[in-house]
Amino acid sequence: MDKFSDMTLFVSIVKNQGLAAAGRELGLSPATVTGRLQLLEDRYGVKLLHRSTRHISLTDS
Repeated sequence: MDKFSDMTLFVSIVKNQGLAAAGRELGLSPATVTGRLQLLEDRYGVKLLHRSTRHISLTDS
C-alpha cells in the first residue's frame, strides 16, 4: 500500500462509519479492509480507531 491508498482507506472508513461500508465504497471485502487497516496501524505504530461490532470512533492519536 502506498500513502495515498492508506489515506483513501482511512478516510473512507471514517466517512462511512464502518469497515464494511468502506469496503463497499472501495470495492473491497470487509476482511481486506480490516487487514489493510491493521497493516496501516502496524506501519505507524498507533491505534487509529476504537472498533466494536457496531461502532467505530477515532482515537486521540
